[in-house]
Amino acid sequence: MSSRRLILVLDDDMSVLRALERLLKAREFDVESFHTIDGFMQRANLREAACLVLDINLNGFSGIELKRKMHHRPG
Repeated sequence: MSSRRLILVLDDDMSVLRALERLLKAREFDVESFHTIDGFMQRANLREAACLVLDINLNGFSGIELKRKMHHRPG
């Protein structure tokens, strides 16, 4: 999997998640999709990702805040 082509998608709305996944795959991107923050944080291939698509509202948690936490996380 090429790091230039991997897009990680996190959305708690399964219909939105699947639609984004289909759209990106149709444009020949590699996609890893997640519907929970825990699943994303445990399994997402962050080092290989070229792009993150994060839902702005994840069941009371902000995708923006998640990105900030990831930025300040060691390693």
